[in-house]
Amino acid sequence: MLFKDYHIDQIRDGEKTVTRREWEHRQVKPGGVYIAATEMFVSDDEADCYVRVTDVYEQPLGDMDDEDARREGDYETLEEFRDGYERVYAEGSWDPEKVVWVVEFEYVGRSRPEEQTKLVTDGGEEKGLFDKYVVEKDGEPVENCFVLEPENDEAAREAVYEYARATDNQKLASELRGWVLAIEEAMDE
Repeated sequence: MLFKDYHIDQIRDGEKTVTRREWEHRQVKPGGVYIAATEMFVSDDEADCYVRVTDVYEQPLGDMDDEDARREGDYETLEEFRDGYERVYAEGSWDPEKVVWVVEFEYVGRSRPEEQTKLVTDGGEEKGLFDKYVVEKDGEPVENCFVLEPENDEAAREAVYEYARATDNQKLASELRGWVLAIEEAMDE
């Protein structure tokens, strides 16, 4: 999840425990552990701030109060939050009727919690294909899909490249190649 630079220390200190996002649909799930970063495509090796999502729900901006603003980390009042919101999303973007996603979270450390990183094995043997992630589209579960993590897996990067080669969607192909290239360049640094 992307945050402003100054939010990272606030997250670690427990001052920022919620964020509001203008997503079309939910992009995180309760119980999920995510990297809190200031730029996209940060690998586990580079990351040093992890949060566990405790709740995700929709809320009209007009339902917020001063306490909600304080939990955002940098505001004492709702008016201060409204000003900050418009700095992020553009002047005039605050609309009390606008429904946004509210993501409540807790800081879990500078490294991914061990229960999230264990190699999945069964009696020392690799398990193969199994249910590890819950994937949703428009809030509904998606069945028969496969999650790749190119930041941590060379085979996943190769699979993304192969998909980019095979698809007829040239814009998607270009973006996929650029994404994997950025990951590989970051790994070389």
